[in-house]
Amino acid sequence: MMNLPFRANSFDGVWFSQAFEYVSPEYRYDTLKNIAEVLKNDGLIFINIAHVVGECELLHYLWSFIYWRVFKRKPMRLGDHIYYLELKHYKGWHYHSLIISRRIEKMLKKYYVIIDKRVFMKGYFAYYERLGIP
Repeated sequence: MMNLPFRANSFDGVWFSQAFEYVSPEYRYDTLKNIAEVLKNDGLIFINIAHVVGECELLHYLWSFIYWRVFKRKPMRLGDHIYYLELKHYKGWHYHSLIISRRIEKMLKKYYVIIDKRVFMKGYFAYYERLGIP
């Protein structure tokens, strides 16, 4: 279990922009719990999850899994995605894991209540307020 190096109830808000897709699925509940613990009772968490059309489709994840696990014999899990990214400031292999918004929302409801949610062509974002944690 990951523990953040901050006291409980320390922050008014946490900005979590296009980062959740890099948290391994087995650590997502603990990550959200740890963030909730460092937030004040009425603290907010902002989550933005990127969705790039053609890059985050189920067939791409399946192909990525088969290619890296079967052909390259790498320790991939279903939902892991590695692809080559070519940008002005970065060229190289890029990793993220599958994000399904309704699954993330189900996790979030354990520690947070939704305040605002919007879905855009290239992404999804929402504000959540921390629930009181015993």
